[in-house]
Amino acid sequence: FGSSSISGTRFFFAFEVVVRMWCQYSQVQYYMVVTGVIFSALAFVLSCIHILRHLKDPNAASAMRKWIIQILLMIPIYAVSAVLGLVFPEHHIPEIVDLIREIYEAHVLLAFVELLLVWLGGSPTVAAKFSQYVQKPQMIWVTAVQQCIPSLERFVGNGSTVSNVSSVLPNYKPGLSLVAGVLTGVMQYATFCVLYSCCVIVLVIAEFFYGDFEWWNTSLFPDSQYHFLHKLNGESVVNGLKSISLCWAMFNLLLLYFEIRRNKSLGPRFEELHPEGKFVCIKLVVFFTAIQKFVFETVLKPHLLKLSLAFAPEENAALIENFLISLELFLFSVMHMCFYPVGEFNGGDVAECQQHYTAAWKDIFRLRVLAHKQSHKVKQLRKNPNLEEKELAEIFGLFDADHSGSLSYEEFDYILAATHHSQQVIDNLLPQIDGDGDMEISFQEFFVMYQQGGFENMKRQRGRGVQAREGELTRPLLEVMSS
Repeated sequence: FGSSSISGTRFFFAFEVVVRMWCQYSQVQYYMVVTGVIFSALAFVLSCIHILRHLKDPNAASAMRKWIIQILLMIPIYAVSAVLGLVFPEHHIPEIVDLIREIYEAHVLLAFVELLLVWLGGSPTVAAKFSQYVQKPQMIWVTAVQQCIPSLERFVGNGSTVSNVSSVLPNYKPGLSLVAGVLTGVMQYATFCVLYSCCVIVLVIAEFFYGDFEWWNTSLFPDSQYHFLHKLNGESVVNGLKSISLCWAMFNLLLLYFEIRRNKSLGPRFEELHPEGKFVCIKLVVFFTAIQKFVFETVLKPHLLKLSLAFAPEENAALIENFLISLELFLFSVMHMCFYPVGEFNGGDVAECQQHYTAAWKDIFRLRVLAHKQSHKVKQLRKNPNLEEKELAEIFGLFDADHSGSLSYEEFDYILAATHHSQQVIDNLLPQIDGDGDMEISFQEFFVMYQQGGFENMKRQRGRGVQAREGELTRPLLEVMSS
């Protein structure tokens, strides 16, 4: 602990020395501001030109163009915020514009998700494909290693440490629950940003009336021995919560990326979108800049206060941060021109989906309701051996994602596994139940299995061993199928 504390002190000392050497000349601050304004202006102009080219493209699919333009608008808004932060660091105007930018930042994340869903046919289609294959999610850290570092795939798959960590990480159930959970994880950031904006406004008003939150420490803990409370900064706490929310949203966005790529039906269509570059752009513009802002305002700000720049000491962090962002925005604008080219989706088969803001929340709510119904009906199927044919038809319809009148092997496998059938029993039952050999389970075949006590026998034989269950469950089905 002592060595790590010494290392951290040396790091911050070295950081202060480097910045002091950079800022010891009186005109360096002026050059930083001028350079930052020039790069921000270039990013603004390039992004506006790129947006106008998209708007003038007569062959672009309107459903895709709407979300692309909303994503590209992030650069001009960010450029205005950076310029105001450079030119007027001591005013409150940059803070107001920065707050508007952060709200729009959350909307850009939503627009990117909608862009993916529209290209894939809309959230109902994506949910149907995930439900049809009942795709079991892979955790980000496992999937990333398997995709990017194939040489470690065997170690990750067989390591005992990996399995222990996997049990601690959050997990999603396959099918509709996976889609609903991932989309909710991404969308929660938009909701948090609205709450965050309200909290910032409250904190600004409180600071205006009480001054640096001294009222918190003196009123609640007048003789407090908790010295950390005297260093408490309300804005830093809120920024930390916002960073956690953003990290969770990015986790789910990356999980969505890998799971769509693994899906048998959606994968080929998804690759036509050239998603790698677009994912890099959204993560740099939204995630990297947000984390960088958090580091400057929370971690490095106390050390930057000691520097003697042209502005007030408390504005040093904002000055350096906005200077770096200005340079980065120029790079981001060039990347947008490369990865969101004009005419990329001309002539493409794009489904016409709902495109207003509340449509995504309605879809997520509908998917969560359906996932809950599936879970409830599976429990009902497992516990009640005397269901009516109408109730069985309702259960069958909930899992018939594509409304084809039959279940895929993957869907039926999920139902059997959820009703506590062992994998060995499932492997034996599937070819026996599929009497016509079409690799699908019709409602009649599903009804025959239930009528002959497939699930009931499973309930009666629970706890008596796999071999006993296999024998008593498979025997009546073999007799029915042979007859």
